[in-house]
Amino acid sequence: MPHERIQHGKIFVVSPRPEDSPNPPSIDDTEAREWTPGEVISENQVLREEPSLDVFWNRDGEYVQVAIEAPSYWWKKFMEGRVDDPQILSFSAFTNVLTRKEINHMIRILRRARDAAYGSDE
Repeated sequence: MPHERIQHGKIFVVSPRPEDSPNPPSIDDTEAREWTPGEVISENQVLREEPSLDVFWNRDGEYVQVAIEAPSYWWKKFMEGRVDDPQILSFSAFTNVLTRKEINHMIRILRRARDAAYGSDE
């Protein structure tokens, strides 16, 4: 199935906060900054990837889909933040804010996917 990534999820270097931090320790007791490819990280640091945005299409099945792909720990944290309330019927997941370049790329890919899956408009 053809697909193309519209936005690569940013990768952050996550470090524990110093022990003398005035805040009590918690699972979110970390500091993060954007990772530079090739950068070596220390033993106490980890890399955290944010969600990516993809477009998938299939001519035989005649469909186009948009997907958000994220590491399992991201989904787990996302779900932990949801309220277990029977009145809430849906929720949304978001990528980082799209740049103008990424939006233009997505428009081009969606047109290509639409034409490949459903045929071109005349």
